[in-house]
Amino acid sequence: MDSVKKAPELTNFDALNLIDIYPLPHYESSPFKKVTKNIVNEYSSKINLRAITNQQVILVEENQFTIQSAK
Repeated sequence: MDSVKKAPELTNFDALNLIDIYPLPHYESSPFKKVTKNIVNEYSSKINLRAITNQQVILVEENQFTIQSAK
């Protein structure tokens, strides 16, 4: 969804291997409402996709993760 060119300091994707899900950020948030719904419809039955809104975070502690809402 986002271009890697927008993060030139990003040298690797090692942190993406911390959890066994596929996070989908910006769910139901403008201007990504349509594209995130399309991604959920297309991939949620194929991969372990977890959509999160702009008011949620994925908290990783050791080998566990939780999705939490902003306070």
